[in-house]
Amino acid sequence: MRSSLCEVLIASTLLLGLLSGCSSGAQTSTGTPEPASQPAALGLGCSVDAGCHSGLCIAEARDGSGVSWTGGTCSEVCDTTHACPAASACVTFADESALCLGSCTKSADCRAGYVCSSAVGACLPDCRLGFSCGTSLGCDKATGACIPGTRAIGAACAGDADCKSALCSPEQSASSGKVWAGGYCTQACSDAEACPDAAACLTYADGSAYCAAKCSADTDCRGGYVCSTSAKICLPDCRQGFSCGSALNCDGATGNCVGKMLAIGAACTANGDCASAVCTPSQSTSSGSAWSGGYCTALCSATTPCPSSATCITYSDGSACAARCAANADCRAGYVCSPGVGACLPDCRQGFSCGSKLMCNSTTGTCE
Repeated sequence: MRSSLCEVLIASTLLLGLLSGCSSGAQTSTGTPEPASQPAALGLGCSVDAGCHSGLCIAEARDGSGVSWTGGTCSEVCDTTHACPAASACVTFADESALCLGSCTKSADCRAGYVCSSAVGACLPDCRLGFSCGTSLGCDKATGACIPGTRAIGAACAGDADCKSALCSPEQSASSGKVWAGGYCTQACSDAEACPDAAACLTYADGSAYCAAKCSADTDCRGGYVCSTSAKICLPDCRQGFSCGSALNCDGATGNCVGKMLAIGAACTANGDCASAVCTPSQSTSSGSAWSGGYCTALCSATTPCPSSATCITYSDGSACAARCAANADCRAGYVCSPGVGACLPDCRQGFSCGSKLMCNSTTGTCE
């Protein structure tokens, strides 16, 4: 038996509790057994193992923050082959230990110092008295129960317990100011683990990926944050200390991390070269090459228009901005002015594919 038990993660979708933080030093008893003619049943008070019919006592623990497991609690180990007795429930902890605790439907069913956890149907220590809810849960001051946070992605937070995702990026001091002002609720994301509907997954320079709140304008973001012009998510204002890394620069006018300020249609080799922070690199094809020298672009849609010097082009795999033009002379070498859309696109005679619906005009190099 571990020397300390940890708090139960309260989640309505869980049948059992999962511990994610350490309690206030609750311990099993190790002292000399005390005589007991009537050992206590599960859920009742105790001070030593011999005081329990089960032979296992979670003893009361006190420290600077208060008391947990008030008066001790008789318990016993449970698993898939050993069910808990009647009037008790099996609660699983983070260290994979599982213990029987007195069952309940309301806090009135529990002894003083305990509250009824509706998620696990068992009496657990009242966190208002000193039982720690750890780093991923918060103490409900109204009920004394350890509960997950309720704040959404992008909300301010002081710790993991504040966030519904149980992950807070706390405010940090930087040499030039501060980062993640007021804290920022987030969560890890990947192709297999999508963000909530109101958030989008952002991959950082170190390869890590986390959710950030979606936005369409700076007014959608909290103070200290700006709406990223390229990703359309709320990110820290780089003018206040947030680092744009080595590939991007801080735009002093907007607080956005941007590239080298190259416009839509300019040559590029990486996202950091472009003001939009999006570069379509040069690509080799079976018949030559496409996007010669790379091409600064930006994602676009009916709600996210291109800059005035560009137009939104729809491809088979999505829509992106391309530089406006009136004649081939307006375009870089390797590109032609497509008369159908009035934008500089790769010369299809050099290897750019026109897809399945258009053909390459061998005279003009445009897809028609």
